[in-house]
Amino acid sequence: MEAFNKLIRNKKTLVFLDLEGTQFSHEIIAIGAVKCKIDENGKILRGYQKKFKCYVKPLGCIGRFVQNMTKITEDILKEEGLPLETAFSKFKKFINQPFEQCAFITFGSNDAKMIIDSITRSEPKNAFI
Repeated sequence: MEAFNKLIRNKKTLVFLDLEGTQFSHEIIAIGAVKCKIDENGKILRGYQKKFKCYVKPLGCIGRFVQNMTKITEDILKEEGLPLETAFSKFKKFINQPFEQCAFITFGSNDAKMIIDSITRSEPKNAFI
C-alpha cells in the first residue's frame, strides 16, 4: 500500500487502463480505461468516473487464441477499428489533462510492452505518441 500511495502522491486522477493485443506481434487492438478523480488523500471522488473504449486496427493479424479469449474479430476491427494515431489522440482527449497529473494503473507490465510494440510497428508521425 505504501508503494501505491507514493505512486498517487500529487496526482489528481487515476486511470485504470486495460489493453488487448494481437497474439504474435503484440499490437494493441483495444483500449479500455476508467478515469477517476481523487482527493488529496487518494480517495476516489464519487460521480467523477468516466469510461473510454475503442478498437485499434493492427498491422498484423489478431490470432485465433486472442479472438477466442477477447471475442474481438478481424471483422470488428475492420468496421470499428481506428488507426493507432487516431486511437491515441482520442485517448489523450479523454484524459483531458497533463499526463503528469495522472497515475496510470495497469494489470501487469504487458500493457507497456504492447504500447511499445504498437508504436514500433506503426511508426506514427504524431509527436505526442
